[in-house]
Amino acid sequence: MTTNAFCVHAHFYQPPREDPLTGRIPKEEGAYPYQNWNERIHDQCYKPNAELGNFARISFNLGPTMLKWMALYDPEILESIIRQERAIYKITGLPNGMAQAYNHTILPLATRSEKHTQIYWGMREFEIRFGHKAEGIWLPEAGVDMETLSVAEECGAKYVILAPWQCANKNRDLSLPGWVELGNGKRITVFFYNQVLSTRVSFDPGATRNADEFLVNAVLPELSPDSGNTKNKYLIIASDGELYGHHQRFRDEFLARLTTNAFRGKPIKLITPTLWLQQFPPDQEFTILDRSSWSCHHGVTRWSGDCDCTPHSYWKAPLRESLNKVAAIVDMYYEKALSHCGLDPYAVLDEYVEVLV
Repeated sequence: MTTNAFCVHAHFYQPPREDPLTGRIPKEEGAYPYQNWNERIHDQCYKPNAELGNFARISFNLGPTMLKWMALYDPEILESIIRQERAIYKITGLPNGMAQAYNHTILPLATRSEKHTQIYWGMREFEIRFGHKAEGIWLPEAGVDMETLSVAEECGAKYVILAPWQCANKNRDLSLPGWVELGNGKRITVFFYNQVLSTRVSFDPGATRNADEFLVNAVLPELSPDSGNTKNKYLIIASDGELYGHHQRFRDEFLARLTTNAFRGKPIKLITPTLWLQQFPPDQEFTILDRSSWSCHHGVTRWSGDCDCTPHSYWKAPLRESLNKVAAIVDMYYEKALSHCGLDPYAVLDEYVEVLV
C-alpha cells in the first residue's frame, strides 16, 4: 500500500543581539513599538505558535542562543514549547524537534575541531532542554560538506535536511530520504525538502492565505504519481520559522490549520522525519554537493568571498582570513594553557556547554 505524507519543518533562529559589554539588548528603533527585534518576533511568532500548539505537529529546530534569551524573557512560552515536544516523544518514543549547531556557524568554513564543538554543543543543548536526545541536526544555512556530515554522525545525529540542489545525483527520487556513505561503515540519512512547496510558502504570500486550498491546490498535486509509479512519497516543506506570524501575518493560524483539519479526509498523512525513518528506512544512496547551502547557489561563497548574491563583498575574504588566523592563535594558547594543567582542552570545551545552557 502506498503511503503519501508531508511535514512542515520550521527553522527558528535569531542572532545574539546583546551588547557584549552590558549583556543586554539595546533599544532597537526599527522594532517599534517593541524594545527590540527579539521581543517583536517573539510576540508575533514564537508565542502564538506555542499557544496554538504548532510545536507538537511540525518538525522544528530552535537556535540555542535564542532559547537562552527566551528562557529569561518568557520562560512560560519556552516551557510550553518543551512540553509540546515532550508529549510527542512520550507517545512515539521519537523527537519531532531537531538540534541546531550552537552558534549558527557556517560549518563548511570551520575547522574540524570547530565543527565538533558547534554540533556537539547543539546536540547536548537540545538534550538538556528537552530531556532526551535529538536524532537530527539542523546545519546553519544548510551549509554542508562531507566532513560536517561525518562530525554530525560522530556526535549522534542520524539525519539532516538539505535543499534539493545540494544533491549531486541525477535521476534520484528526492521525495524520499537516502543515506550518504561516510566511510568506515558509517552513514547518515539526508532528507531533501520539496522545492516547489517550500518556495511558495516562503515567497508567495497569496499561496498561504488559505490552508485548505494550499493543501488541495499545492500539496496534493506534488503527490501525483508518475506513470506506473506507486512508490511512497514524503514531502518536507522547509522555511524560516519566523515566516509563521512575523514575516507574514496570520501564517501561524495557517500553520495550525494546515497541520490539523486541512489534511483530514485527504489521501495524505502528517508524519515527522523521525517517524518516517522508523516506518520506511531509506533504500537509496545520495552524494551531496560539497560546500553547498540552501540560501546561495554559489556554495558558501557569500560567507567567505565576493559572491554574485551579495555584490561588493570583496572585503569578506580578507576579513575571514584574518579572523581564521586570530582563531588559530587563540586555539594554540588555549591548548597550551590547559595542557599545562593536565587537562584535555577539547574535553573541557565539550563540557562547557553545561555552563552555557
